[in-house]
Amino acid sequence: MSCLIIKDGEEVFRSPARGIFPLVQGVSKMKGAILADKVIGRAAALICVHGGVLAVYADVMTIAASEVFAEYGILFESGEMVESIQNRDKTGLCPFDILANDVSCPKQMLGKVAMKLQEFGMELPEDLQLGCGGGCCGGCGK
Repeated sequence: MSCLIIKDGEEVFRSPARGIFPLVQGVSKMKGAILADKVIGRAAALICVHGGVLAVYADVMTIAASEVFAEYGILFESGEMVESIQNRDKTGLCPFDILANDVSCPKQMLGKVAMKLQEFGMELPEDLQLGCGGGCCGGCGK
């Protein structure tokens, strides 16, 4: 299991898939839920904020992700806190956390991650709503 979302004591989403894709798949089920994942970086944290989670547990979490959760009042716990997440072949940083460096709007982050996933050939959920129209951040323009 890589990602698990529990709401009102019931499992509402589970995925064995690796990476950030399960968070995008489960974002519509996050509101008022508790989420557990193996690895949470800043990009994933912003998606969790957008989804409306109440609390997050990760085996590994970046310091930047913990700062996002603290800023938005989301409870969080981690088995290990790290400075950064490596990409899958360990040759550099996670491409999604690189995207997150210039983003503060949670909905804009979801849009950027979704576009990057599409570039990687992933099929997005049909109910995924992208872009904030400026309502949440003052104008990311998406």
